[in-house]
Amino acid sequence: MQYKTWMIKHFINDKSMKGKLARDIKEDKKFPQNGLRKFDGWHTLILSYLLQYDASSSCLKAFEETWDEYEDAERKRLKMSPKKR
Repeated sequence: MQYKTWMIKHFINDKSMKGKLARDIKEDKKFPQNGLRKFDGWHTLILSYLLQYDASSSCLKAFEETWDEYEDAERKRLKMSPKKR
């Protein structure tokens, strides 16, 4: 599952900054969409995209938290080895 899809599925109705980020991502037709099983490099690409559009520090924090949650969940779902920390 792509990060964009995962965010919408898990946070679209959340009242936190994670929910706001999910709603913003849903509305953004240009938001980068990683391929399935593609994690390496995509964190940096999405982070750069958010920075390009002057994302707030709370948005960036929400992205960092949700990216880690997303990657962990997807690696587990796909029976891939855990992320190296």
